[in-house]
Amino acid sequence: MNFQQCMETTIEYIEANICGVIDYEKVEKKACCSLFHFQRVFSYVLGIPLAEYIRCRRMSMAVGDLRNTEMRICDIAVKYGYESQSSFSRAFQAFHGVTPTEARREETVVKVFPKMYIEVKMPEMKFIDYRIEDWKHKYLIGKSIFFPASDKEDFIFEQAFLFGNEILKNGMHDKINKIGGKKPGNYLLGVRFTLDPSKEEQFMYAVDLEEYDHNSNEFTVFEVNQTSFAVFTYEYVVYPKTTLPMYKHIYTQWFPETGFTQAEGPCIERVRQDLIEIMIPIKNLRG
Repeated sequence: MNFQQCMETTIEYIEANICGVIDYEKVEKKACCSLFHFQRVFSYVLGIPLAEYIRCRRMSMAVGDLRNTEMRICDIAVKYGYESQSSFSRAFQAFHGVTPTEARREETVVKVFPKMYIEVKMPEMKFIDYRIEDWKHKYLIGKSIFFPASDKEDFIFEQAFLFGNEILKNGMHDKINKIGGKKPGNYLLGVRFTLDPSKEEQFMYAVDLEEYDHNSNEFTVFEVNQTSFAVFTYEYVVYPKTTLPMYKHIYTQWFPETGFTQAEGPCIERVRQDLIEIMIPIKNLRG
């Protein structure tokens, strides 16, 4: 199957199981890629995180049950994956602006969030330059922050930018550079990877070293085993708003046109003078 077919098949599976348990191993198989990669592509193509899409669809469909059946609210809560009626009611009111009880009245205004469809359109002719860079084994050493998987891409980039300013002010930026044998103020690597694709992502400012034998709780240490990266070079721009289009360019245009998908491992941003390199771990589906 091609890129669009894989995305459509995966969305159909999610829709068929929207009221039950979504098996993320099946999501990976149907998407022909890792869950992390599918989440990134989904977010860039449709403009909404996968977890948020599932939540919105469930809240939208719950209105039909409230108005068209005599199901108790507590039973509807269980149907859509909520452990209690109170947690369902809070989520419902946050989405619709009214309580489930109020929503049962036909004159009450509620929201509908329709099923989304994939439509990939190529813009005007534009070449995408890239190269492959192989890492045998390295350590990434730095400081990290964490984000829920449901956070939107623009919010993540904004928070990563603020975190960078924070470690510049408190001196941690220079400490990390010192570990890497670099001058104070040198650009650090921006590293993003997932711990649990359905729950949490991690962003890290770091240096890369081939050897590291220190044992300190002051720094985050992430070990990268043999990995191939697709490396894309762009003119350097300031975070956060101007970086997002670069990733959208890669995920919506480059991946669909190649035999690659994202592999396990970190996504890395590396600044070289007036250029920025975006490094994405890859594997070739075409062998």
